[in-house]
Amino acid sequence: RDRLTVGIDWYKKTTKDLLVEIGPVPEIGVASTWANAGNVLNSGLELELGWKDSIGDLHYSINGNFSTLHNEVMALHSTLSRIEGTGGGVSGLNYKIRTAFEPGYPIWYFRGIKSAGINPEDGMPRYYNADGEIVTSVSEADLQYIGKALPDVTYGFTISLEYKGFDFIVFGNGVAGNQIFSLLYSADRTRSNTLNTYWRNSWKQPGDNAMYPNLKNVKSDWWYWSSDAASIFDGSYFKIDQIQLGYTLPQSALKAIRFSNIRVFASLENFFTFSKYLGYDPSIAGYESTYTRGVDVASYALAKKIMFGVNLSF
Repeated sequence: RDRLTVGIDWYKKTTKDLLVEIGPVPEIGVASTWANAGNVLNSGLELELGWKDSIGDLHYSINGNFSTLHNEVMALHSTLSRIEGTGGGVSGLNYKIRTAFEPGYPIWYFRGIKSAGINPEDGMPRYYNADGEIVTSVSEADLQYIGKALPDVTYGFTISLEYKGFDFIVFGNGVAGNQIFSLLYSADRTRSNTLNTYWRNSWKQPGDNAMYPNLKNVKSDWWYWSSDAASIFDGSYFKIDQIQLGYTLPQSALKAIRFSNIRVFASLENFFTFSKYLGYDPSIAGYESTYTRGVDVASYALAKKIMFGVNLSF
């Protein structure tokens, strides 16, 4: 009876011959040139589910969608092991983290230092080197995968109700399985742009099982601020994008004023966000191009809105 709708799709797409900058190319005497030299795989599952029905004068519908994504660079030009994108995003900053395009990884993943926690006795940070050993100092050779901007899962829902002229709608969406590279702290500006979690949860005395080290020892240490412990955050979120309540006047009330339809409504938009991310907005998409996706340079969040309106039809 058209009450239940279901849609299931599985997809697998390989994009070939992406434009990639390579160089130098001594054969033709140029420092760099562009070539069709990158292949990317995208695969996953998409599910849509809907139900609509009536209970007396109440009409309702519930719709949801869910999709997964596996993204992987399959090939790159033979002269390149990887392509590095952005680091700190601001000229002059010395973040060691870079976005990177490399076979075997998601596009423009975060390549940085992998944390091994805090030494509870002296409050100093520890790291994993390229061989997986726990060390107290690292170098460029120890940069490795520490996160990605693309989510594993994207989902959303819509709930719609109608009852004797009243209508109500709720719309929400969310993502999971992605990370954010936060630039809300810089080692060159230790007294500004600082999240209070760093000092609230920092090591203070021997025996502390702290989330962050003794900040006096790492306040200008770019290696530490380029680690996943300091600058990579969970980017998962769920947002209720819109809640709207409306009322349509009955036709009997419109005859005298010569309108065919009058509907009044009130709406909350971008009002509720559920996330562990401590920045302004977990849905940050980047600030320049695809290679900066998930890099948060303190971009402004979407404004919360309370809206009222009237729809008139003659």
